[in-house]
Amino acid sequence: MTTNKAILRRNKGSALVLAVVFLVVTSLLALAFTYMFQTHTASNLNMVSSMKGFYIAEGGIEKGIKSYKANCSGYTGEEGTSLGGGAFTVEVVTTDFSGTALSSNKRRLRSTGVIGGSTRIVEQIVSCQSANPMAITGRADLVLQNSGLIDCGSGVVCYQQQINNRTCPCGRKLTPLPSLPSLPSPAPSSPHSGCVIQNKTTVTWPAGTYYCPSFVMQNNSTLNLAGPVTLYCDSFSLQNSSTMNAGGSSGDLLVIDYGSAALQNSAVFRGAIYAGGSFATQNSSQIYGTVGVRGTGVIQNSAQIHYESTAGNTSTEYDNIYDVSVHWREYIQ
Repeated sequence: MTTNKAILRRNKGSALVLAVVFLVVTSLLALAFTYMFQTHTASNLNMVSSMKGFYIAEGGIEKGIKSYKANCSGYTGEEGTSLGGGAFTVEVVTTDFSGTALSSNKRRLRSTGVIGGSTRIVEQIVSCQSANPMAITGRADLVLQNSGLIDCGSGVVCYQQQINNRTCPCGRKLTPLPSLPSLPSPAPSSPHSGCVIQNKTTVTWPAGTYYCPSFVMQNNSTLNLAGPVTLYCDSFSLQNSSTMNAGGSSGDLLVIDYGSAALQNSAVFRGAIYAGGSFATQNSSQIYGTVGVRGTGVIQNSAQIHYESTAGNTSTEYDNIYDVSVHWREYIQ
């Protein structure tokens, strides 16, 4: 009996030691798991904050591109613009990623997104030029007749001889041409004034995107724009002495014409035209901007095209024809 009691006392001692060890190990494991949970939670929160900072910086780049396109020479950036609970700042830099000076029509936009304690920086080199880098380009022949001319700017003028010799710096046959964006589905609505602007009528279109199966401006009619406009159509015609955006900015008008386009008898157009069929401007008509044509392009009887590099560049569809972005990178400090 005495022996059994001694054994029981020894077993109780061992059990107590094991219980203490178990409690210590359990406590240590609990502390370890608590620390890991807190660290993991903090890490996740930091990751979320970092991702938000990145998207805010991306938002700054998008805002910077649109603002730069709208005012290439005057855009100076953004300062502390609120977005998504944080803010972004956009700097306009005149050098590339290596510090080399950029050409006059390019800039590096540097967007810094800040939220909480997280800062992310995105940089993009952008180009402010027309979707069509010439006054007129065509997949088929370009024909200049009877004093028709192309004005490239800076005193450079082209006639048929320069077109034939492929020495005109701003007008030539090119293959391929920029692709035309598809008509959105559903198709945009027609303008409030309709698709035929009557003789001697003056109308103003609000900024927006419109569709006309056939767009016609009749004799001595006038169309002004209150902001950037994209016009989709299947045929396009400006008739005698009609004017479309004549007193506005060429950057505010982009015409995407899936058929033929024509300007007649002293008509005036300011903007960009992309025609899927043929194109003709005749009898002292004037275009200020750029023309892209997949069929034959004809400029005749003292008609003129005056190249403007920013034509169409504030339109909502501009980037679908020409990618304004040249280079992109995320800047890691």
